[in-house]
Amino acid sequence: SGASGAVGFGIGERLTLISAFAYALHIVFTGVCARKSNLYGFVIVQFICVCVCALIAAVFVPHAEFEGEIKVLGNLIFSPGFDFVFALVLTSIFATVTAFVIQTMAQNRGVSEIKTVLIFALEPVSAGIMGYAFGEKLSALQILGAALILAGILLSELGGLLGAKFAKDRACKKADRGD
Repeated sequence: SGASGAVGFGIGERLTLISAFAYALHIVFTGVCARKSNLYGFVIVQFICVCVCALIAAVFVPHAEFEGEIKVLGNLIFSPGFDFVFALVLTSIFATVTAFVIQTMAQNRGVSEIKTVLIFALEPVSAGIMGYAFGEKLSALQILGAALILAGILLSELGGLLGAKFAKDRACKKADRGD
């Protein structure tokens, strides 16, 4: 991410921690609610909640300047420039609505919350790969981070498989002994 390498617990780390808890709650509640409600109605409610939260943040949180920006309210701006409109459409339609629909459909069809978290954990890895594909240089530390994420996902999946095999073998031994 181009961070300075300084170790500390600043605003970025606090926001990351808050976001991690918020995403965890979102995934758990989506798993529970997706099975009990209309899929598209649920996604619409999710999108409205994200819009309200993003609007509040946009009004109160300072941001970078955009070319030709028009102040709407507080820090909330609009820019008629292509980059701004493209980013707005890309993040609202593809990164939010499409992701909510896919996540809700998957969790509605039985994908566990744990597997959902593991899929979300691939996001920074895929972002790094896409950045590399478009010319970004990755440091050894960034590549190590991606490798650790992939190893963690692999370990959690293999751990589940090995645990299930161990439980099955143990049940077979008990059955052979007549326990």
